[in-house]
Formats: sequence, C-alpha cells, structure tokens
Amino acid sequence: MSTTRAVKSSLMFFLSFITFGKCFVSEETTLIKKAQEFSKRDIDIYVILDKLQEIEKIKKVIFSSEQITLFNFFPKPVIKKDIKLF
Repeated sequence: MSTTRAVKSSLMFFLSFITFGKCFVSEETTLIKKAQEFSKRDIDIYVILDKLQEIEKIKKVIFSSEQITLFNFFPKPVIKKDIKLF
C-alpha cells in the first residue's frame, strides 16, 4: 500500500469514526470495524477462559495421568515488561 493511499484510508476511517459511521463509509472502514469487533471478542476474558477449559479437556483425553503430571512440572512462562524482540 502506498503512503498516499494509507494516509487517505486512515483519514477516511478517522472521518467515519468522528461521524459515528454515518458519513465516509467505505469498504476499508467496514473491514477495519469488523477487525476491531473480532479482536475485542477474542480478547474477552470469558472467551479466553472458555478456550483454556477446552484445552484442559483435550489434554485429559489425549494424555495419560502420568503425562499430565509431567507437563505440570514444566516451568511456566514469565511475562516481563522489558523484553526486547529485535
């Protein structure tokens, strides 16, 4: 995407956002709104907890009790504030 098109798209989205979606509606603004809705849904704590419960059920079906015990001894990941990716 060229820089002028990116600026134009972000300006159109901004104007659409300011007018509460009444004016300046385009295909790109509707796609951005749908992406925001999907990301909000996926970040919802209830969805995350439900997926964790599903994973635990799958682990119980696939692994034996000894294997589950072994997995419980693995170190848990630590989330740090100052992680440099690159």
